[in-house]
Amino acid sequence: MFPHAYVDLWSIASIIQLNGSYQIRRYLGDSLMGIGTDGGSTLIALDLRLLRPGQIVSFDLADLDISQGKPIAESIAELFRKFDSGLLTSDNLYP
Repeated sequence: MFPHAYVDLWSIASIIQLNGSYQIRRYLGDSLMGIGTDGGSTLIALDLRLLRPGQIVSFDLADLDISQGKPIAESIAELFRKFDSGLLTSDNLYP
């Protein structure tokens, strides 16, 4: 899908189920929603907190600690632009 990164964005139908399977709410709270992975150990999440609405953040799935999130884009559109242009790659996605 993108030339410089592998990204597995979850379908709308699977987002609730996968957030439950990964226990996103338990570890990251109600204000972060997983929307995909890098196909490995990196979670891509949508930040819904009031100070960061719509920001995209990456987390290590093995250590879901809200303080360890890495902001990677200000919006879904910017995320796609960064992946497409090579500004965001599989190498720098990991938190």
